[in-house]
Amino acid sequence: MIWIQSIALLLLTFSLKASPVHFIFEDSNEIKKRVVACADFEKKKGFQFKDKHFDPREFEQASKEISQAAKTSSSERVAQLKCILKQKLTETDREALSKSLELYKENFLNLFDYYNRWLFSFEKTNLMAPMDNKYTSEHLTLKYDLYSLLHTKTSDILLTKDSIEKEDWDAFESQITSIYLSILKGNFEYYNTINPELRKEILKRISD
Repeated sequence: MIWIQSIALLLLTFSLKASPVHFIFEDSNEIKKRVVACADFEKKKGFQFKDKHFDPREFEQASKEISQAAKTSSSERVAQLKCILKQKLTETDREALSKSLELYKENFLNLFDYYNRWLFSFEKTNLMAPMDNKYTSEHLTLKYDLYSLLHTKTSDILLTKDSIEKEDWDAFESQITSIYLSILKGNFEYYNTINPELRKEILKRISD
């Protein structure tokens, strides 16, 4: 149980940890090797909130870092998808990718549930006030909706049989950047609204 909760925190609180498209393949087949080769999970660094970001004097710098993180993550995701689509996928490959994406989504939702429980576990402490509970519910709803939209947009373009032109990629990247920016801004607003002591404890546990 502990290791599952740890994975959930890594996925959902390390904001945009390089944000690659994740796949879960049931079999170790050729398409898995080709897809994995399109993402470098090891060397990429993701943006993570720190308590300094919520100092009013650091607002302008925090805004710049958030915007840059959204652009970087969007660019990385688009590059990964382009790499996959250059593989000249067969119908069997597309079916395998579709199934893999759905398996990952199912796994993600399970982890999201653990993440919800973890956040609300702070109710057992004196750190989460009634209003913090309300803000947490709103934050989780927004986060779920945005990650669902990210999954849908990614699946649509990855599994399309239509030719994707440059202007299509540009429009897609703009949409993904907006989603990432909304995720990060939502995180910032949540952390900036809740009790500062609760925020510090959450960020401390995330970084430990």
